[in-house]
Amino acid sequence: MDFSKIKGYSETLTADEKLKLITEYVPEEPDLKGYVLKDLFDRTSSDLAGTKKLLKEKLSEAEIKEAERLAAETSIKEELNAYKKKEATATYKSKFLEIGYDPKLAEESAAALIDADTEKFFQNQKAHLEAIKKAALASALVDDKPLPSGGAKFNPNVAEEIATAMSNSDFGAAAALIRLSQETKNNKE
Repeated sequence: MDFSKIKGYSETLTADEKLKLITEYVPEEPDLKGYVLKDLFDRTSSDLAGTKKLLKEKLSEAEIKEAERLAAETSIKEELNAYKKKEATATYKSKFLEIGYDPKLAEESAAALIDADTEKFFQNQKAHLEAIKKAALASALVDDKPLPSGGAKFNPNVAEEIATAMSNSDFGAAAALIRLSQETKNNKE
């Protein structure tokens, strides 16, 4: 306590006078405007803590219910998307099969189309076109169509080997097989 603030206190007072002044001192009633009594504060704090606890429990229940609802909704959306993807894949696969795709290539192409994997889709398109070319060549060889240069016919027994050589870009082997087929055919006639 700062004794210098007591009314009548001075440094010139003797020790006895100072002691008498301090013992007779009655402090003023403090101005408690804006303050709350301790008992009231403690009771209100306790009530508030209880209310917060109840609110927290209720929020936890609500949050749990909301989380369960969101999980169920997400599961349903995932199932729906999987079904839509499966249906679209089957539709695209059937369309690819209609235009002559190999079943495995049709499945891969449909999946690439669904997944927007353009690189894979165009690789499959190229593979399909090469398969068509091979099939056309093999068909021409098997049908014994005449050669454009001499009119001789191919031997159907080597048609598959010629198609394989052509697909591997081994044109020398393909030419040798074609000549062999022509010679065999010419010798039989």
